[in-house]
Amino acid sequence: MDIRLIDGNEVVFGDSEFRLDDGIVYWDHTADTLWDQLSGAAFRGDWAGVRLVRLAAQPQRWADWLAEHSDSLVLDVLVRG
Repeated sequence: MDIRLIDGNEVVFGDSEFRLDDGIVYWDHTADTLWDQLSGAAFRGDWAGVRLVRLAAQPQRWADWLAEHSDSLVLDVLVRG
């Protein structure tokens, strides 16, 4: 879960388990709002009509990241088929 602020209000995002146009539909636990991952727009709930601001991501080598954030942990998920 990621925690963010919108207009100073804490918004807690989780996976709603719905999908829309090959993207995840996030659910805001705080305001009971559904958000489209691809557009960043809320389409149902208290925040309907609000669009999130996109932030650019920078690729980084693991060694460089670890040098700056030595307390980082890695999640290793074993998928059984």
